[in-house]
Amino acid sequence: MKKLLLTWYGMTDLRASFGVEDTIGPILSLLNENYYDDVFILCHTQKNKETPQSFQDDLNKVKETSKTGNNSVVRDFVQKYSNTQLAHNVYAQWLLDKIPNKNINITFNPVVLDRLNDSDGIYTIVDKVMGIVKSITGEKEIHLFLSPGTPVMAFIWALSAIKYQDMDIKLISSSVVGQKSRVYRYTKSMERVEKHK
Repeated sequence: MKKLLLTWYGMTDLRASFGVEDTIGPILSLLNENYYDDVFILCHTQKNKETPQSFQDDLNKVKETSKTGNNSVVRDFVQKYSNTQLAHNVYAQWLLDKIPNKNINITFNPVVLDRLNDSDGIYTIVDKVMGIVKSITGEKEIHLFLSPGTPVMAFIWALSAIKYQDMDIKLISSSVVGQKSRVYRYTKSMERVEKHK
């Protein structure tokens, strides 16, 4: 049986890839503790956001400054570069370098949204990815990772479990970075979500 993970990547994941926070982020934490055959990572791209050319210089400066505990400098740096193709490239390369299972197939999907919580845009891409996953032949178990991204993104993953209830879907949450993720099985009857043991 194939095991597939679908997720957005979030700010904690990005800060980890930039090396400005002492964490590995929720996605790498999950990949360290679970085996997957395929991973689909959605990457929010902010519409019309310019990417400055000074990334490496800015990164070097923020790493030096972050040692002093100045969180506002880190926050401003991450805000400046987040949700850009450059950030997606940095995150993708960092994750591919760090994952323990080098045979895993990871697909990064940049998604241009009108705004961070563009529910129509989020639903459209989630539904498209779920359709692609549904078309994969053979037995498969799908894990929808709710933690990375915004609450609207998490809600739409959960909503898609209702639409695609004919598939074997489990919902995953990891509210505290560094702690083991919790897996919930979505029942096909849609009556309840129960903890998967």
